[in-house]
Formats: sequence, C-alpha cells, structure tokens
Amino acid sequence: MKLKRILSAVMALAISVSAFAGLATTAFAAEQVYTFAETTVAEGETAEVKDSIDESFEVHLGSGDTIDANGVITWNGTNMKKSDGTTYPTDNRYIVFTPAATGNLTVTFGGDKSRGGKNQPRLYVLQTDDYTQCTKDGGTENIQVTKGNYEAKTYNLAFEGGKTYILYPFNYNQGDTVFQISNITYVTADVEVSFTETTGLEPEVTVYTDADRTTEISVTDLVVGETYYYKAVLSGYKDYTGEFTLENGTAEISFTMEKNVLQLLLLTM
Repeated sequence: MKLKRILSAVMALAISVSAFAGLATTAFAAEQVYTFAETTVAEGETAEVKDSIDESFEVHLGSGDTIDANGVITWNGTNMKKSDGTTYPTDNRYIVFTPAATGNLTVTFGGDKSRGGKNQPRLYVLQTDDYTQCTKDGGTENIQVTKGNYEAKTYNLAFEGGKTYILYPFNYNQGDTVFQISNITYVTADVEVSFTETTGLEPEVTVYTDADRTTEISVTDLVVGETYYYKAVLSGYKDYTGEFTLENGTAEISFTMEKNVLQLLLLTM
C-alpha cells in the first residue's frame, strides 16, 4: 500500500515533529492507493480480496473474475439477474468499503457493452452493509449513479468516515458485460488537530502514543479513530496531561493550566 502525507500550507509553515506552542493547529490529508494480490477465481467459485494492509476495502469476486498484476479488477458479468430492480448482486461482484475518515475515492471504471440510454455500464454506490439492498433502484436517495460508456472513465466519489458503503456494477439487461475497475485511490479530507490553553498561555504540547507518555508521535502520523495522550508544559505552571481520540479526522482540545506556586516563588528568589 502506498501511503503518503500531503501537508497543507498550514503544516508546511508549522510546528515540528510532535510539539505545539500555545494555540496550535495543524492540518494534513492522507492519500492511499489500494493494491491487491493477483487473483484468478476458478469457475464456480467466489473470492474476497482485501488490500494487503488496510482491511477497510474488500473486493468480492465471482466465477472467472480476476485481479491482474497491475491491480485491475475484472468482473466478468452483470450482478443483476433481472433488470426490474428486484434482485441483488448474486454473483458476488461488489466492493465493501468502510473508510475511517471522510474523503473522496477516485476510481477508473468501464465496461464492454454500451448501447446508449439505460444500456450502459454503471457503477452504483449505496451506503449499507447489507448487499441485499443493492438493487438497481434500492435506496435511490443514497445512490451515486455513474454512467459509463465503452471507454473507461475516472470518477471521484465522496464518502463519510465511519460508514459502510457497497460499490457494485450494473448494465441494464446486459448479462454478459465485462466490467473493469482500477486506479483506486482514497484521499481523506484535511485532518485537523488543535490545542488551546483557555487563559491564553502558550505551553509546549507533546503528543504520545501511550498513557505513560514515553513514545512521542508526529501529528502527521496520527490515525483516525485512535486514542492519543498529550502533555502541556510551561515554566511556572503545573504540567497538564490529557488524552483525545481523533474522531473522523478532527480533534479540538481545550485545557486550563494551574500555577505552580512553589516554582514561581523559587523563580523570584
């Protein structure tokens, strides 16, 4: 899996590795290109293939389907047995996707049968974890219908973090369509983390992966959904410690530091 951090202008000018000063905000986006093991499904069999690292993206394959060495997924037939919207993907040809963070999925999609009008290869997206809801007309208000043609096109689809979606192909009444999907890339919306001392102080804040606060972590390495621990330090004040969970890519942490009277006295002597 290729994973890289695209730093925003905020991050480019900002604070180093793991320390913040005062009211500190940093933002970054993550880009992930999904890759899969080369796979050929035997006649009469089915298979499920996940990205080698991120298990949030699962490809379901039917009899005779393939994933080639370049990551191109080929579904050799339509999902729908009928064209009246009453049946669901019975041939095990669909993708289940549960992104941790809100973002946009870019895919290249096409099919080899196109007669114009409704007889075109299409990629449907439905917010559900139940593939029996994935009909031609199921959940119309939640479906993004992407009309293709004989040539593959690239599409940009929006997803909300923490929710499950199913992507599935369909060509109206064209049972022998070959569908292909490739170049699957997910880019999260900007992730933002901020720390604010409520009285306007500017302490140094360090983020850690463990409750003992022994292992520091760069803010650009934070993972959505995980819990982290921090410590704020400022001369003349008691250290402040706390924790936060990066829910859906955003964390706004406020805290108030207390004066360390003994330390202040020693500083003035």
